[in-house]
Amino acid sequence: MNAAVIHKRSLVYKKIAKDLRSDIARRIYDCDAFKKAMKQAHHGHTSVAVHTICVAVISLRIYYFLLEHHIQLNKDSLIKGALLHDLGIVGRYSKYANDVVCCYRHPIDSVSIAESIFYHINETVIDSILHHMFPMTPIPPHHLEGFVLIAADKYCASVEKAYGKDRSPAAVFLNFMNKQS
Repeated sequence: MNAAVIHKRSLVYKKIAKDLRSDIARRIYDCDAFKKAMKQAHHGHTSVAVHTICVAVISLRIYYFLLEHHIQLNKDSLIKGALLHDLGIVGRYSKYANDVVCCYRHPIDSVSIAESIFYHINETVIDSILHHMFPMTPIPPHHLEGFVLIAADKYCASVEKAYGKDRSPAAVFLNFMNKQS
């Protein structure tokens, strides 16, 4: 990789690091559901919490790419959707009869958690979370933020399943940031 690419990635990663330390993100990290998510395995090799951070990293990379191409998204809605989309899956083995029920039900439970953290959560966040399992669930999201969430979620889940948490986008991001410090 040449120096210009590394410099550009460094600038984007610094923006993402700032975004993931925002008041919005901290409010989510401090909630009980996120703390429980840190302890629950997900995709075989990671936790629900690490997965959601991974999804946030990739969502924000897409956000900054689209911004360079003059496509505006609501960054706060994107961060909320990414960090909250799977919190409803916590406790899945005692809450859901099987994986099919989990697939359809955990987005609804995730919205309930989102509403308990942010009392005035906007429709874009709710829609993104409710429809993040598309195409496994039949209705797509109504906002571009929802499609970004779907893409980031599927990408992260695939990498986590195939390579484990050490090669996930969250791990790559954290390693890159540690080298920059």
